Amino acid sequence: MSLKYLTMPKWGIEMQKGTLSEWHVKEGDAVEKGQLLALVETDKITNELEASQAGLVHKLVVGEGEEHVVGQLLAVLGDAGETPEAVAAFLAEFVAADTSVAAGGASAPEKPESKPESKPEAKPESKAESKTKSAPLAPAVFEGLNISPAAKTLAIELAIDPRAIAGTGRKGRISLQDVEQAAIAAGVSQPKSGEGEALSNAPTITEMSSLQKAAAKHLSRAKATIPHFYLRLNVNLEPLLARKKELAAAGVKASLNDLLIKLSALALKESPDVNVQLHGEAIHKFAHADIAVAVATDYGLVTPVVKLADTLELPDISAAMGALADKARNKKLSREDLAPGTFTLSNLGMFGIESFDAIINPPSCAILAVGASRREWGETEAGGAFQTRLTLSLSCDHRAIDGATGATFLKTLKQKIENPKTLS
Repeated sequence: MSLKYLTMPKWGIEMQKGTLSEWHVKEGDAVEKGQLLALVETDKITNELEASQAGLVHKLVVGEGEEHVVGQLLAVLGDAGETPEAVAAFLAEFVAADTSVAAGGASAPEKPESKPESKPEAKPESKAESKTKSAPLAPAVFEGLNISPAAKTLAIELAIDPRAIAGTGRKGRISLQDVEQAAIAAGVSQPKSGEGEALSNAPTITEMSSLQKAAAKHLSRAKATIPHFYLRLNVNLEPLLARKKELAAAGVKASLNDLLIKLSALALKESPDVNVQLHGEAIHKFAHADIAVAVATDYGLVTPVVKLADTLELPDISAAMGALADKARNKKLSREDLAPGTFTLSNLGMFGIESFDAIINPPSCAILAVGASRREWGETEAGGAFQTRLTLSLSCDHRAIDGATGATFLKTLKQKIENPKTLS
């Protein structure tokens, strides 16, 4: 193996940069071919970076949580017999590949010629400043520390030694808030409150994750370019809740969301003009329903897909959603899991939201927004009674779906919710 550079990979033609979210090895570790080295978060998913062959981790060049362009050096791997001097020489020889295409055509600026600087006259320090200032921190202070870039910047600015800080982040990572609290304790930063002191309302600044940036860009474009229109309908949920209890008694465990996925898929089979994607000026119709389901995670909104939902039994849909939710929480969703759906479902009922209008998730042309159920008086064959009712809101892309087509789908879905006897 000798020595080998490990660089930021390029997964897919659109990938320009990635964030090394977590190392799974440390310097000095022996690794096998195919072993997980790190997790890399792109603007769509988190992928596993594996060793291409067996060897030793000689040097980790970048830290966790840092974003780098494709081709950026991440680590040096090699045989166990390599000396530190050989590794250092190998590092010095590294030349990054031309990433101008990956980085959107941007090239590194040339280093300007140094010019003599005129030093401003030294300003005498006030007594308060002389009490809080410390000697500048040497770069070596941060070597081997699990600290976020923002926390490192603040520690340098305030001359706070991070080695004395107990990190409260994941795996003991030192966060920006950890450094702020250490500064307050050391009397370097002004406390947020106290007798005779001004209150502070300084914000806690958190950078958007790559996934959040991608979602923001995707949804902003969708809202700005897609002519949305909305259709709303109230349905009687009592029959579906009763059927859910019958299924549970028969050993079929399924959530209300699972039932709605199945019923939406069946309704799409009867309303194929809603089960479509729009690509440019071409409408793609599908024989089966791939239902994308909006899932909120700590790192952003994702929409994993239950494929061929119209062909699946309820236990299969329930198992698929459980697996996708677990993968979403652990950043394990694959490209296949996040492939574009033919229809999207977003449920905020668990938060008590009665109704809302969702933004379409292109290239699909419709998204169903599901609110919370509520008790209302409704008509029955006996005259009237309180019912559990639900509001459905369908957002449609008017370029591909007209009002009558969307209304037909909602009417069909309502009928299936209120007459679910054959659901299994």
